[in-house]
Amino acid sequence: MTLSRSLTWTPGLRSFPPLPPTSQPPTRSFSALIAGGSSCVGGPLTVPWFHMAFRGLLRPSLDATALSAAPNYLEMKRYLRFRSVDFQESHACLILELPKHIVLGQGLPPSKWEGIEHALAKVYLNKTTGFFSIPECALYGHWSDLQTFLSVWCDNRSKKRSEALDEYPALPHFNLETAPEVQTCWDRGVTLDSITPTEFKDLLKALKLPVREFKLEDLASVEVRADLASQSLLFPIRYHEDPWPLIGVRQIQPSQDGNEPFVEVTVPEFIPGGGSAPHRVFPFPFGLESARRARAKSIVLVSNILDAVVIRARTKVYPVALAEGFSCLPPDLLAFFEEFDHIKIWFPNERSAFEAGLAFARKLGDKRCFLMNRDIGSPLLCLKKRENVDSILQKQVRPCCHEFITTFEALREDVFMEMAHQNEIEGIKFRRFEPLNEIMRGFRRGELSVFSGKTGTGKTTFMSEYSLDLCAQGVNTLWGSFEVKNTRLAKMQLKQFSAINLEDHLDQFDPWADRFQRLPMYYLAFHGSQKVDLVLDAMGHAVYIYDISHVIIDNIQFMMGMSAKGVDRFYTQDLIIERFRKFATLHNVHVTLVIHPRKENEDHLSTNSIFGGAKATQEADNVILLQEETVNPKIKRKFIQ
Repeated sequence: MTLSRSLTWTPGLRSFPPLPPTSQPPTRSFSALIAGGSSCVGGPLTVPWFHMAFRGLLRPSLDATALSAAPNYLEMKRYLRFRSVDFQESHACLILELPKHIVLGQGLPPSKWEGIEHALAKVYLNKTTGFFSIPECALYGHWSDLQTFLSVWCDNRSKKRSEALDEYPALPHFNLETAPEVQTCWDRGVTLDSITPTEFKDLLKALKLPVREFKLEDLASVEVRADLASQSLLFPIRYHEDPWPLIGVRQIQPSQDGNEPFVEVTVPEFIPGGGSAPHRVFPFPFGLESARRARAKSIVLVSNILDAVVIRARTKVYPVALAEGFSCLPPDLLAFFEEFDHIKIWFPNERSAFEAGLAFARKLGDKRCFLMNRDIGSPLLCLKKRENVDSILQKQVRPCCHEFITTFEALREDVFMEMAHQNEIEGIKFRRFEPLNEIMRGFRRGELSVFSGKTGTGKTTFMSEYSLDLCAQGVNTLWGSFEVKNTRLAKMQLKQFSAINLEDHLDQFDPWADRFQRLPMYYLAFHGSQKVDLVLDAMGHAVYIYDISHVIIDNIQFMMGMSAKGVDRFYTQDLIIERFRKFATLHNVHVTLVIHPRKENEDHLSTNSIFGGAKATQEADNVILLQEETVNPKIKRKFIQ
């Protein structure tokens, strides 16, 4: 889809997000114009042009070193076979068994055949990342750690009884101690059987929950506590092995901004993708320990903790609430779902949630996953409508497994939803650049966009805020900036995000950096010319690990190198664009490619001005051009076409 309208900007300011009372930075604004006309569509739209953000500081970047550390799946299998280590294979993991006393560094237990199953510990080795975990022993590590451990174990097995055994390397443990802030938060609450019915009703009203539908015993059954001072509900997060230690608290408290009736707060505080933790098992999902205690083989995956309460109270199936909602399912958690034969995914009836459910099913193994029909609201919404939650869970789910041949009967529900939710199908709407919604109809996964503009017109600046607009709405974004270093890009984004000249207000840096750090923004740690295979590997890794929805490559010429010249250079670029097109389709992500235009004397760019052959505009779903024209020697007008 090539854009046939244009956007222009004039001086002005519209604050987004809400700004503190500080001096306003210089900004630019947009107004939508019909191409070739002079009438303004919707009136002038002012948006902050310079905003930015540091990424923790920077958020985890993907570079060649990190990618080289990821082991090859076939090499792992080859090594296990070479060492005669028996293993089974699931969708996500290689599963092997080791003596529990060895991995725990304990003495040899008495030999009893009837207890042999309890004497072995299952090791789950992720086939993609090489991360392994032993959930029942709370151990974890990387493939290199496991390889060293297996080498010692295999060598010791081959030794004679008279020979001394080699010492086993220690494997790292998950930290299952209750953190001080967790214990403090938990101690603030009181058990529900110690509060009066009136206090319980006031608590539900403060959270805008249906008083008649929520029963005290439903919440008490999952050990919920009440913090009457803050009108909050406290849900315990426990590790899923005996003795079920308390490792976190999820707090449901009234919303302060009024946009939502309540908000979920994780204790200890969690920054998506931030920090230096060696794994992403924590924050831990709510409800896994209950399913584990009951030895359940079927669970329901939900995006928030109150949905889990509704399902637990109204059905016989055990729910599990993900800590990051439907924004991300870290691969390190997949081992904890291996014991379940059936996983039903019930997310809100939003397009982004439905697509996230499909992505999670691919991670978990779509043959055992079932997805709720898209016209069904969340469990909490169904409860408010007094619908039969148990009946919905039994009748309104469908399998996620992919088939090469399908029928209209299988597509019928999707066709109906396309028609019934036309506005939602159009995609996520832009907030900072609202006129783009009339032209592009929003942001959609699985598409390829090409963006071009003359040198110095502000391609990177515009694309930075363009991606920031979507990222602030929960679109997990991966930036590949090969021309501008990540530090400079992050600095620009922080200014755009805050709408403050932070260089003159350094006292405001930490609050705004903390807010930006919570956005799902990630960066490729590449700079300068790179091989396209390495870039695609990093992108695929990010899609799997961080559930990326939007990838920006700035710019594509840095992947062609200096070897190709003339016509060969055009052919090389066409091949690269074709591979990005396939990547967008295969992974169902939106890929935006920044491409320099040809050096020509024309005042305005056209689709023919984009460097290379016709492949770029033919493969693209959207072609966006940043135009510039001189009004007078002192004023230049820029607009998007």
